[in-house]
Amino acid sequence: MELVEALPLQLTRYHGCGMGQYLDDAQTLAVIAARLNSLAYGFSGVRSVLLERLADLINHRVLPRIPAEGSVGASGDLTPLSYVAAVLAGERDVMFEGSVRDVWHALGHAPLALAPKEGLALMNGTATPASAIAPCGPAATTRSTSSVGTTSLRVSFASISAFSYGRGSIQRRLAQFVDFA
Repeated sequence: MELVEALPLQLTRYHGCGMGQYLDDAQTLAVIAARLNSLAYGFSGVRSVLLERLADLINHRVLPRIPAEGSVGASGDLTPLSYVAAVLAGERDVMFEGSVRDVWHALGHAPLALAPKEGLALMNGTATPASAIAPCGPAATTRSTSSVGTTSLRVSFASISAFSYGRGSIQRRLAQFVDFA
C-alpha cells in the first residue's frame, strides 16, 4: 500500500522535465481553468478538495511556472500538467504576488497529499493546447478549430455530407476553409 500512496507524487516528479520559457500568466490560468473544468465533471475520481485547490490557484493568481516545451498535446499533457499537480503537492515554483515563493502556508493551507489516481487524473488531459488558443477569443478559436478540423477531413478523404443533416450552416462553414470538390 505504501507504493500506491507514493505513486501520484512520483509521477509528477518523473514527468516534470519541461524546458524553455514559461507560459505567460494568461496561458497558465487557462491551463488551470481547463483542467479544473474537465475534472469538475466528476468522471476522474478526484476529491473535492483537489478541485478547491485548483480554484484557489485561479482565485489567488497562484501561477505554477510551466515550461512551454515538453508536450506533444496528444492524449495527455503529462509534462506541463505535472507542474500543476506538483504545485498542489507543495513542490515546484509558483509566481505569487510578483515573486517566486512557497504559497500554501501564505494561503493558510498545507500542501495536498495526492490520493491514488489523482496524479494521473491531473496530468492526463489536453489543457495545454486548449489554453494556447483560449486568449485569442471565441471567434478566432472557432476559426482555428474549424480550419484544423476541415484539414483533418481533407487529408483523410472524408466527406462533409455528414455535417448537412439539420445543420446546413456547419457544412457551409466547413466548406469555407477547404474545397471539398
